[in-house]
Amino acid sequence: MACTQLALVLDVSASMLAEDDAPSRLQRMRRDVRDLLAALPGSRAALVAVAGRGYVLTPLTADHDALALFLEELGPEMVSQGGTELGDGITRALQLLGTGGARGDRALLVLSDGESWDDDASVRAATAARQAGVVTVVVGYGTTRGATIPLRDARGTQAKRDADGRVVITRADPARLSSIARAADGTFVAATVPNHVPAIRGALQSLRRSERVRRAAAEPIPRFQWFLWPAFALLLVDALVPLALRRSTSAPGAATQRTTSLAAAALLAVVLATGIEAQGTTPRARTDSLAGTRESAALLRAGRAAQAIRSYRAALAGGDRSPRAWYNLGTALVAADSTVAATEALERAAQGATDPELRYRTLYN
Repeated sequence: MACTQLALVLDVSASMLAEDDAPSRLQRMRRDVRDLLAALPGSRAALVAVAGRGYVLTPLTADHDALALFLEELGPEMVSQGGTELGDGITRALQLLGTGGARGDRALLVLSDGESWDDDASVRAATAARQAGVVTVVVGYGTTRGATIPLRDARGTQAKRDADGRVVITRADPARLSSIARAADGTFVAATVPNHVPAIRGALQSLRRSERVRRAAAEPIPRFQWFLWPAFALLLVDALVPLALRRSTSAPGAATQRTTSLAAAALLAVVLATGIEAQGTTPRARTDSLAGTRESAALLRAGRAAQAIRSYRAALAGGDRSPRAWYNLGTALVAADSTVAATEALERAAQGATDPELRYRTLYN
């Protein structure tokens, strides 16, 4: 499932005109954003252009047609200050995302060639994104080999030159982009990836899923039932003790008191049962209910996905080829971000699943 709020930080500095990422870095970035928005029709997106500083082009909006109009005009000429300040753009994007929505429902997408002069500022801004629980994906463009920057005017196309008249060569900096992704605890999609959009969507889904797992693991498990059981036992004893043994048997309303105690005990039993069932519907408990072996499920809940994968694969090798076994393996692979292998295992589970709950969970994952 995709994130519902997405802020895109788009590098529109002159270096993005370089044509070492055909047809150009800028054109490829435009195409990626258009394709991504088409793949996320229900999302609200905001655009932030970055050059010498960040420029908010649009707030969060579900009007993707309006976003497409801004994309058509995207380029160095739309900003007044040259250079690249990714940190300022990330900060402005976080302000647009705000603090609303569940953790993992807000995403930050940074698209750039990495040729920036604000290492510390961009890393600090990325760290703030991590602390705010914003899912972050950084996408690279261009090559480290570099290329000239074509500038077009009425006289034709000329390569950009510096103050001394020398031709400027712009080189992509994937190391810088990777450091931004690490600071945000996010994902870096390199320029060498043939098709960025599936990689971006996969990263968004994986990071959002990881955020949900961390949140579920941090939620305390309800323990109030243990304190209610003694009260339930006392009420039950009070209701079942013969009236003849009570000092108050001759008092009016003794039978009513006994009936009330029985009713209270029954109500408390319902509360206990409901509490246990509610506890059982938490993500951790529901995962355990579908786990093949308790040991494997415990490993997965403890964050030891690699060991859980080995355990589930051993079960499959031992002859258990049921849809539930494939589901268990696929779920563990999802936790380990092994997307391709997880998809294969979950497809096998979905093909043979007859239990509606198991099939629903398989297709959801």
